Amino acid sequence: MNNLFYKVLGLLILLFSIYPVYSANYKYSTVKNGVALYLGMLPAEMIDGHKSQSMHGGIPPGMFRYHVAVALFDDNTGDRLKDVRITIKLLDSKSQPISISKVLDVMHINNNLLYGNYLSVNKIGETYKIKLSVEFKDNKYEKFNIVIDYPFVHI
Repeated sequence: MNNLFYKVLGLLILLFSIYPVYSANYKYSTVKNGVALYLGMLPAEMIDGHKSQSMHGGIPPGMFRYHVAVALFDDNTGDRLKDVRITIKLLDSKSQPISISKVLDVMHINNNLLYGNYLSVNKIGETYKIKLSVEFKDNKYEKFNIVIDYPFVHI
């Protein structure tokens, strides 16, 4: 992986590491069943280069590709949650599925645990819905689904 990858994801890590201070103002976060979830997204080219195929099986085809990163914390203790299975599905503005479900891969960036993968959209400047399904392997937390409206833009 290239150095730009670590710089950009380092910024995401910074955001996710200061979540108790920032959480009240961050639009793409939620708390459910005692779990704080934070969603971050960047154009794929900012993460892995224009044609790199090294991470998550490579950047998907399409004009508007994004890298999704999710961080999970115990809302009471602030501890990062591990042994989690997260799937993502893209929905249109009417909640109709427009992609197949994808599992988010475990990622370790600067010794911090994240879950991530790529997705692509057909249009920018349009709000899509992102459905995240979160399951815990140790059953300490109850599994849940959330849907977040996300206005895709391209930098």
